[in-house]
Amino acid sequence: MSESIKDAESTILSVSQSLIKNYWAYKEGNFCGEALYRMNILHEAEFEPTEAMMLGHYFEFLCTGASLRDGSEPAMPATKAGKATAGALKMQEQAKRFKKLVDAEGITIKETGLVVEHFPKGESFKLKGIFDINGSVKGTDSIIDIKSSGLIGNEWEAYGWHKGTFNMRKQLTIQVVFYKYLAWKEFGVEDMPFYFIVHSSTNEIDSIFWEVRLADFEVAMNHFEDMVFEVAREIEMEMQFGFTPYPDVKRCGKCALKDKCVYAVETPQLEIVTIDGIFE
Repeated sequence: MSESIKDAESTILSVSQSLIKNYWAYKEGNFCGEALYRMNILHEAEFEPTEAMMLGHYFEFLCTGASLRDGSEPAMPATKAGKATAGALKMQEQAKRFKKLVDAEGITIKETGLVVEHFPKGESFKLKGIFDINGSVKGTDSIIDIKSSGLIGNEWEAYGWHKGTFNMRKQLTIQVVFYKYLAWKEFGVEDMPFYFIVHSSTNEIDSIFWEVRLADFEVAMNHFEDMVFEVAREIEMEMQFGFTPYPDVKRCGKCALKDKCVYAVETPQLEIVTIDGIFE
């Protein structure tokens, strides 16, 4: 690939599921536009990982040997004395359960962290996803995603894992549709099987193994394509005119850009609260 092509591709908007989810939150006023632009799009800095995210990275490493995006090995969450935290010990036990599941269900891990990109014809953006596991289940090529969660069985939270409400959890279902779309466009496989393997981060026992199917593959693909193309074009428009910053004490305090952002705040903004009087 020539340097000119590399340079051109580096300037193309890269649309990932995380960008879409953060853009959804931005449209609702719950995510800062400055952070979205400088971190999700320009990649000037990385979002600070939460303790739950670091525990998840460690768990995935124990399961598959997957490294972090920079190629380094995830550190074991440790106490000040250097011993494994209670959470890390739970993940070590859950990793043993994962390996038993792999053997019991005929799961083959071909590669981890597979980057899949699709460049829609005539568009100025690309779609990008990273498959945790590119593998097979009982001999059938499949996409497999590993997660640790404290919300197994939770019906109400946005990231809750409950079969009865899962269809309404767009923050989770987007990954299924997005990755099936990439597999279709880049591998030529329609409706490639997609599996979630989720292990509890709060105990050593709870876990789920789901194959998530689409009621109608063609309808889902058409809807996803309409949605993602609209989001990409909206983001490109925002890039021209500027994203709206939403500074907030809590968000700014955790933001990697806080020391070099003109919008960062250290004190709460005045809000007006209206009451009727004494409520009895």
